Amino acid sequence: MLEIVKRKLQAVDSECESSARAIIEKHYESAKYNGTRFVIPSFQEVGAVWLKLLKMKESRSLEALSNVLSHPNSEINSNSRVEIEILIEELFAESRYVDRLSIFLRG
Repeated sequence: MLEIVKRKLQAVDSECESSARAIIEKHYESAKYNGTRFVIPSFQEVGAVWLKLLKMKESRSLEALSNVLSHPNSEINSNSRVEIEILIEELFAESRYVDRLSIFLRG
């Protein structure tokens, strides 16, 4: 059961991240020269993409966990619970998002 939960959560993470990256790529592509002035994407707009990503990932992760754990044979022992908590902490680690915004600002 633990492996199923891990795979589901990692799939949600991957899908949500891909979706956000596609949107952010469009923001990067919108950078252009307007005469002599270089126009860059709005930091607020890109930040909003990351906030939406977090909300979407949270919602979809909860849904995936609920689906797996609602199965009659889904008993999870305390060791597995700890592993799931560690995975969730990694997937939602603040540094993953703060670092990205910092990289965007430097870019």
